[in-house]
Amino acid sequence: MRAKARFYAAVLGESRECVAYHGHIYFPEEAIVKGYFEPSNYESTCSFKGAALTKAKWFIVVVGGQKVENAAWSYDETFESTSPLAGFVGFYEGRGVVVQRPLTSRLLGLWE
Repeated sequence: MRAKARFYAAVLGESRECVAYHGHIYFPEEAIVKGYFEPSNYESTCSFKGAALTKAKWFIVVVGGQKVENAAWSYDETFESTSPLAGFVGFYEGRGVVVQRPLTSRLLGLWE
């Protein structure tokens, strides 16, 4: 699936290899712009995705001096049923972070 993640005008990631799961779009790690991300101390687990006792790694998005705490996350390990998500990055939309999907973005005139 093709998608693009933005923080206002800054492109945080873009890929044709994204995966949709439970209402979120996950980007391959190599598709995100690492210069916009800092590690967060926040930790969480998900009973749907995370392998036993595996915590999600969270990231702070930093663009032009603006920060969005815990705006993205990833799992190093997942359950077998969600293994395509291992090593992918999901975004928590809001506070300026938007994940654009081609169809809705084209209809709204947002896709470049």
